Amino acid sequence: QTILVEPSSSYLKLRYYPKLREAGRLMIDGGFGEIARRQYLNRVVKLGRRALRSRNSVRLLQLMRSQRADIFSPQIAALLEGGAKQSLEKVLDEMPAVESIGVENFADLLAVRTRVPNYGGPEQSRLDTEILNFMPLVQPSFLHAAFGVPPKARANAGLYYSVIRKECLPLTRFPLV
Repeated sequence: QTILVEPSSSYLKLRYYPKLREAGRLMIDGGFGEIARRQYLNRVVKLGRRALRSRNSVRLLQLMRSQRADIFSPQIAALLEGGAKQSLEKVLDEMPAVESIGVENFADLLAVRTRVPNYGGPEQSRLDTEILNFMPLVQPSFLHAAFGVPPKARANAGLYYSVIRKECLPLTRFPLV
């Protein structure tokens, strides 16, 4: 139940799911709502426009990297780096041209095609063993609608704020989390 994409402390939240399941509850998970907030890969958008256009996987990996403790031997680190590069190149080969959808949309689509299956998939699989749950913000219909909104309108949760203001003004009293 503890997978490498989540800290081991996340196991603590799992203890509540059987109680919810026994009570006949389901969970609606807001995971990946960041996609409609234009949150992912901002460093790539700001510093890697040329790398995106040329599909330079080495440079893109540099921009995507979060430095952590070096716990692997040099041989294993090189193997992992090579696998990441190969996976990224495969995803990039299947992407539309940056010019056809814009840099921000390209980065968001890249996040959908990499982060959701590599992070969300294992977590969703884990949750499926614990409780009936649904992730509406990664459904193709929602993503399609979100990508129809200009990136500037999605930035900083603008899309969510405008929907809340339009549909349920009293909710504006509460901060988004």
